[in-house]
Amino acid sequence: MGEEMPIYLNTAEGPKAVSVRIKDISETGIGFITREEIDVERTFRLKIKDLKGVINLNGVIVRREYLEALASFLYGGKFHEKSEQLSRFIARKQSEALRKKNEPVALRSGSRIKPRVDK
Repeated sequence: MGEEMPIYLNTAEGPKAVSVRIKDISETGIGFITREEIDVERTFRLKIKDLKGVINLNGVIVRREYLEALASFLYGGKFHEKSEQLSRFIARKQSEALRKKNEPVALRSGSRIKPRVDK
């Protein structure tokens, strides 16, 4: 996905927003990259803006890997519950990506392709 958004961690001072770049997302979990070090087994909240509102997700960090080339951490998180709203969001994003991939380059830029006329 590559989108940047905050995840929220509970701290003694209250919720703390951490900026992350979403690597991938599924119905059961998420992969994201950030420079912040977060403990494995730490719970998090994620809010995804959708066409019909906000999708609220809760999960736990299950994996952490340091990416030396990026000086960042790659995390894997597992969601606590399944969300129909998230399933629809993922299906729509996949459909949009597939449509864009199959669309001719000239149409993506807004120009029209002239039909070829054989003589």
